[in-house]
Amino acid sequence: MTLDVAIATHQPSGLRRVAEMNLPRVPGVRYVVSWQNPGENTNDIPGELSGRDDVGIFPFYEKGLGANRNNALCHCGSDIVLTADDDLRYTAGDLKNVMAFFENNPDVDVATFRYRGEQGGKTYPDTECDLGFPLPKDYSVSSIEIAFRRSIAGTVKFDPRFGLGAKTWQAGEDEKFLIDARRKGFRCRFFPIDITTHNGPSTGDIVITSPGVAAASGRIIREEYPQSWIPRIVLKGWRQWRRGGRFFFLMYHLLRGAFSNGL
Repeated sequence: MTLDVAIATHQPSGLRRVAEMNLPRVPGVRYVVSWQNPGENTNDIPGELSGRDDVGIFPFYEKGLGANRNNALCHCGSDIVLTADDDLRYTAGDLKNVMAFFENNPDVDVATFRYRGEQGGKTYPDTECDLGFPLPKDYSVSSIEIAFRRSIAGTVKFDPRFGLGAKTWQAGEDEKFLIDARRKGFRCRFFPIDITTHNGPSTGDIVITSPGVAAASGRIIREEYPQSWIPRIVLKGWRQWRRGGRFFFLMYHLLRGAFSNGL
């Protein structure tokens, strides 16, 4: 069993953050870095990365986090792909656990896990479980929690219309990936182990103030709950308002995102 850790980063400062991750050397593990908007000097690679034969760095010039993740995926060649950002900490044990899960569960195509660190109000299922429609109550997935067999990549990729830097839906590329995988009939399963450390709040932990993030949330709600998305969007706006958000701002952009085609 082999594993590619597909790291999405951007700008010269992003590659320095990857170097600061102190990526552990693990047999069978390779780090695939998609370097979006790298600047003029793509040869300026930090020494912590340039001398390693288990790290590949691939410049990328299109927009959007979903597209950036797909560029990393294009350069992956291992059995399993683990999606990652440039501000994580892995141990050798974390990565071995991901490989062991897929080796011990040959019928699972996509696995979601947990991470260590500040999680705000994030809720996980109590036990290991399959992920269908709908997801377990109050559960949503983050990109850094997703791993999948590379063999499904010909059928499911990250939707380039979603993610930071996209035109309309500026978040949610991770949730859309899981929606598409389930729609295609792939077996998706949550496994309650921690596979990385992330310090600081994630996008889902913060009160929404960005029009693009609100629009993405509205669209994801419509995709996940096609029969009940309207009252769920109202509930989302109300919950955000209870946390200090602007209700009418949120409702406008949640609905704008729900009705948009993202182009």
